[in-house]
Amino acid sequence: MTRRPQSNAAKMIATLAGVVAVNASLAIGWGGLSYFSSLYRITLALFLSGEIAAARLIESDAVGDLIIKRQSLLLLLGPFWLAWNGVLAHVLKRQGNLHGRFHVFVTFMGLAFLAVGLAGRIWAVKSLGQWFTWHVTSFPGHQLVTSGPYALCRHPAYLASMIHIAGLGMAFHAPVAGCVGLAVQMAAIAWRIRDEERLLIHISPQAYSEYRQSVPRLIPAFVSNGRPQA
Repeated sequence: MTRRPQSNAAKMIATLAGVVAVNASLAIGWGGLSYFSSLYRITLALFLSGEIAAARLIESDAVGDLIIKRQSLLLLLGPFWLAWNGVLAHVLKRQGNLHGRFHVFVTFMGLAFLAVGLAGRIWAVKSLGQWFTWHVTSFPGHQLVTSGPYALCRHPAYLASMIHIAGLGMAFHAPVAGCVGLAVQMAAIAWRIRDEERLLIHISPQAYSEYRQSVPRLIPAFVSNGRPQA
């Protein structure tokens, strides 16, 4: 089964719709457009919007010849993530003015995690180049990418996504919501990785088996003492 490539106009509309939805969820959670009266809160909104925009605009228009359709069910999590954004904004508002060294430390740690997560996500997507798509699919002439962040772990984009979510929990000073979001994302990623790796083994059995034996799944080798995660 193949997938029709999106036109540039359709891609721009989808990107704009995603960005608008994210920012609307923040405003609703905050209780109005006054959410955007703070440079700090605008920065958080930009981090959220940037991840959506970067991935959507870089996505390949190549047509896949095999798609694992059940992965489309993850789109059903869209309303959850919008509601989650609203909860983050609501919790931040209830926190009021945050002072003290601990809160300042958590704020800067959150921003650092957001920056690393977004940069890692973009690096992974750019490294995939023409092979990047939101779908779990294979392409004619598909080549296994093992350079850049993919030399450190097999799924760097997903690792960056979890770092990004952890950063949001810290930056919004919402530890409970952050843990919930991280748990949901980890469950979704575990399911997606299983299907992705089955597909990659199907299309490149020898190359991917060797790659899987030498490169960890999520935690880079320099953190996991070089032990691959099967």
